[in-house]
Amino acid sequence: MFRILHRILKLGAVSLLIAGGYLLWDRREQARPLLDYYDVWRVAGYSTPVALPVLEGQVTGMASENAIHFKDARGLKYRIVLAGIDAIIPQNASDAKIRDALRQKIGEQLVGQEGRVCYTMLDATRAGAGFLYLGTNTISYNSEQAAEGNARIPERAMRLLSLREQVYLRNAIRRRSGSLLASGASGG
Repeated sequence: MFRILHRILKLGAVSLLIAGGYLLWDRREQARPLLDYYDVWRVAGYSTPVALPVLEGQVTGMASENAIHFKDARGLKYRIVLAGIDAIIPQNASDAKIRDALRQKIGEQLVGQEGRVCYTMLDATRAGAGFLYLGTNTISYNSEQAAEGNARIPERAMRLLSLREQVYLRNAIRRRSGSLLASGASGG
């Protein structure tokens, strides 16, 4: 009698382990953000990056498809290249049209918007490079464009961002590359 009960308990325990393993495997994608946090934490050297200097003000115009004119609260004007967003060098007339259309589209989105610029470099002529944060957003415009596939933020520039923004970017890049792989597999 005890042997039968012992075997039933062992079979039940093994069944529970198998069912638990299946449930964990079935929901493994829900653990991805934790892996992203760990990856950013490891790459960042186990420390939060030093905060970048900040300018608060308003976007007043577009210098090019990847550079803005920015006026701070004191009225000083800056020309800031948006880190990670490449300029289009036209090879022919259609490239120039694409560049102009992109410049107009980005200008409509940005000009007149209040925000802040966290700059990585700024010279004496108040020209530099940095990340644009619109309104109260905690994710930069640059990162949003990279997440949509419209920009490429290099690893060395990504490390300058806050850990939260780094996780957002890595997660977006992973999702985008996963969707590209899925669309390539279904399309081919």
